[in-house]
Amino acid sequence: MLTRLLFFLALRNYPREILLAYLRFASRNQIHILFDEIYALSVFDHALTGEAKSEQPGEAPFVSVLSIPHLEQHCEKELVHVAYGMSKVDARLYLFRGLR
Repeated sequence: MLTRLLFFLALRNYPREILLAYLRFASRNQIHILFDEIYALSVFDHALTGEAKSEQPGEAPFVSVLSIPHLEQHCEKELVHVAYGMSKVDARLYLFRGLR
């Protein structure tokens, strides 16, 4: 049995309409879709200072695929997977705090 997977790596915030389009594509083609949301809450300013901002100017706010109401109307739940955890940025912060 061959399993196909579409890996959606969110390097920026995408509007809900884009996520819905990917979900419909996965459903239509019976492809598992993995949304990597590990950096979901790590948004940095354009000057690359490393200071987090709640939103970047001109960018869509973060939308988790799991926050879409009635997800099963767009794609079968069995085909949707989400990866989320402590990001590398957060892990370093906790490590440095623990060493002090």
